[in-house]
Amino acid sequence: MPLSAGDIAFVSYYADSPESFSFVALTSISAGDVISFTDSGVRSDTGQINPGASSVEGILDWTAPAGGVPAGTVVTISSNGIFTPSETISVSHGSVVVADDPVSLNGGSGDQLFAFTGSIASPNYLAGVNANNSDWESSLTFDSTTLSVLPTGLVDGVSAMHQTTLADNMFYSGPSSFATPAAGLAAINDFSNWTSSDGALVNSGPSSFLFCFAAGTLIASATGDRAVENLEIGDLIVTQDGRRVPVKWIGRQTVKTMFLPAERVTPVRFATGSLGNGLPHSDLTVTADHGMLVDGVICHAGALVNGTTITRVPLAEMGETYTVYHIETEAHEIILANGAPAETFIDNVSRRVFDNYAEFEAIYGDVPEMAELPYPRAMSARQVPVHIARLLGASKVA
Repeated sequence: MPLSAGDIAFVSYYADSPESFSFVALTSISAGDVISFTDSGVRSDTGQINPGASSVEGILDWTAPAGGVPAGTVVTISSNGIFTPSETISVSHGSVVVADDPVSLNGGSGDQLFAFTGSIASPNYLAGVNANNSDWESSLTFDSTTLSVLPTGLVDGVSAMHQTTLADNMFYSGPSSFATPAAGLAAINDFSNWTSSDGALVNSGPSSFLFCFAAGTLIASATGDRAVENLEIGDLIVTQDGRRVPVKWIGRQTVKTMFLPAERVTPVRFATGSLGNGLPHSDLTVTADHGMLVDGVICHAGALVNGTTITRVPLAEMGETYTVYHIETEAHEIILANGAPAETFIDNVSRRVFDNYAEFEAIYGDVPEMAELPYPRAMSARQVPVHIARLLGASKVA
């Protein structure tokens, strides 16, 4: 499915040389997807970006790596100086190319940075950040290296952000675990959640973000179904193949809902029987990037939405505050949630994002990385095998 506004968000911006910036994926990005970045301003009379308007207004193209990028992943792109074809540019995930004119974040006088897909003539804006210590321009009828209107499709405070204190360097330093990507998006695009400085600034922001199981989910255990919030370390839970494995730890996050997000990024509800064979045995709510095992493929819940039996849940139904959980076992497992096969925690997301990470550290300290189960993974609708999509009616949704 094509990316749209709010599917990524900037989480750092460093204008002092060596320049760098980071963004977080709030939805899974498929392998080979290309996102373009430009520091060029947008004019109000044409609605277009103007790369080449100066010697430092160019375009950088990022390509997602093989296997794609799961939601919650932070991608950092940095240069030895500014972003030019001749500089050494490093990227934490994927690859980057600067085609012609360099991209410079213009430390000292402010700038902006946009992410988009599509062409220069018809860009589809995904995210924006204004580092000018002012709001977006209401009108701009000339090419500018430091000013910009807010492009059509972006909303300040939702899919874009503007600085309120001029600083060359800044990073998001707010919460990193949310029940939905939309809740994360609202927090990230609130400048009060950022740390900034005109001088040297160590980026100590989140290295990943997390989205998980809703409270009330029934997990099959040795003593029968147990609500996920009532499980404890050491309790025996039942895997899909009938083994009993102990709970190693349960990551826990309390979420405060302050904004009503677009429905496309809300939790996903599987109606009773929606996965076939009567499963789940009762309605099951997970976040969009939780993996469900369907016919030998781990499918992210959001990739299976069909608009009828598998739907996105309005965040208003979740209440002002609620808690989400991730169950960790010694190895990556498939367990039963409301009877349906679902994956346990896999540490491609840091445990540090949980409220109770200190508990894990106190009990276990440093642990080796976990091996992921050898199932193929479908993070987006187009990666879901055709026979599964047809079975669940998910071929043209999500």
